[in-house]
Amino acid sequence: MSCAGGGSVLSTFAQNKPYYSGRDLYVLTPKEEMSLNEKLFWCTAIQKNAYRYSYGRQANKTLGDLELPDHVPEFVKSYEISPPKTENSNNISLPLCAQKWKDFCLSTLFEIKGTITTPPTHFDSTVTKGEYPYVTTRSKNNGVTDFYDFYTEIGNVITVDSAVAGFPAFQIKNFSASDHVEKLIPLFPMTTNIALFIVTLLKKEMYRYSYGRKCNQIKLKNTVIKLPEKNGNPDWEFIENYIKFLPYADIIQ
Repeated sequence: MSCAGGGSVLSTFAQNKPYYSGRDLYVLTPKEEMSLNEKLFWCTAIQKNAYRYSYGRQANKTLGDLELPDHVPEFVKSYEISPPKTENSNNISLPLCAQKWKDFCLSTLFEIKGTITTPPTHFDSTVTKGEYPYVTTRSKNNGVTDFYDFYTEIGNVITVDSAVAGFPAFQIKNFSASDHVEKLIPLFPMTTNIALFIVTLLKKEMYRYSYGRKCNQIKLKNTVIKLPEKNGNPDWEFIENYIKFLPYADIIQ
């Protein structure tokens, strides 16, 4: 197993294939034979200690002193892991390098606006749980914290956190949002596959933002991304097919 001593401290993963690594990574070699289930259990147990560490307190000296469970529960050993199945093959993935790319400003592709702010207190007693996401500024789980029988925004848009990091996410359903959530309304027919392609590119822009340099509508409108180009316009057909033929893309809903 590999365990990060710095950076994302205690991020721990089972490695079943030969690999090479960067710095500040520890290799945890089992002293006795372990199944994949057991390795995944220990990975989880180690990662539960991550709250103890930070950039100024890395795990380079204390990793060996972590207190862990004294045994693996029986249910872990017998649990059946069913990885998702895909009919797509690596052999049919389209090469990105074969395409001509061009710069496009986000403001030429999207109408960029703020969402209607729905404070968390709105859901204290007046709204029941439901199918519509509540999108916030969190940088995981698509920005969603819960689901309610309430929405203020129409789906098929990309949301972007403007509180700090500029985290983008595709919202296929109608939704409501907390403050500091911007929305990118497409000026073109945007499918799920195209949205996921663009979200991936926008995530590459997150390094530009921090607490002292927050993402906002002005910065978003001036953001330039590179897209595959055809006749001076984004090659939406190629983008659609590129995502469509990726492994596991056939199970995207």
